[in-house]
Amino acid sequence: MSVSSLPRTRAYWRSDIGVSNIRDVLNINEFEKIKNTLHFNDNNTVVGKDDPKYDKLHKIRPLIDHLNSRFSSISLEPQLAIDEQICATKCRNHIKQYLPMEHHKWGFKFYMLCGVTGYSYNFEMYTGPDNFLLS
Repeated sequence: MSVSSLPRTRAYWRSDIGVSNIRDVLNINEFEKIKNTLHFNDNNTVVGKDDPKYDKLHKIRPLIDHLNSRFSSISLEPQLAIDEQICATKCRNHIKQYLPMEHHKWGFKFYMLCGVTGYSYNFEMYTGPDNFLLS
């Protein structure tokens, strides 16, 4: 929905300023039900912050693992680089980083293993100084 920016999510379904491509495919009630119930991990398996296995990305870890397994199914290029990427955002989140020297000053920081073609073979989201290393 970020392609055309409207002030509120419900505005995409309005008849006067809404987006017909969205309105014709999915009604607002179905969208909100999906948005409210979409989970990638079981909340009952969360460990406490004092546990050494605590993961700030627990809720999306299965999605990250799945993407990394799919990305790594392609054979590696001969020349690789580990690079830092910023996914710009204005949302409120404790993982968001402030980088004053970057063009996009606020965002999520990723470390990526990439080939010279730009293909990403693996990535990890930076969650702070206690972040664990790429495997």
